[in-house]
Amino acid sequence: MSEKNISSRAFLAGLAIGGGLLLAGCDNETINPEIGDTGVVTNSMEGVIDYNQIQIPKDTCVMESGTVYKVMDKSTLTLPSIKSSCYYDKSTDRNVCYNEPNIQPIIQLESENCTAWYPTSEVIESTDLDNK
Repeated sequence: MSEKNISSRAFLAGLAIGGGLLLAGCDNETINPEIGDTGVVTNSMEGVIDYNQIQIPKDTCVMESGTVYKVMDKSTLTLPSIKSSCYYDKSTDRNVCYNEPNIQPIIQLESENCTAWYPTSEVIESTDLDNK
């Protein structure tokens, strides 16, 4: 599995394009797509063809409802931190804060018309997996 890094500017574009990259709550019955799995899109999804593109807007691909896809790859995006944690350090007598990592899972899907990257949470919510 490889890691993709994008700038905060690209992240904002990704939010607009991908409909949000934040993970949704998952229950114990959630099925995680694996490489080689197939599925059918139930709600249209717009993905980014290459997350390493520098230009904005990025090239995108829309998978419409009813599209059959295959999972080609899984990865993660290191996004700007959206949360910080603090603790009191007795030795320095002050609060110390640090940004928590914001690493989001993404998944590459291939259909008859395109191959693009989508947030894993969106794939789970917007498709039916055939192989599970």
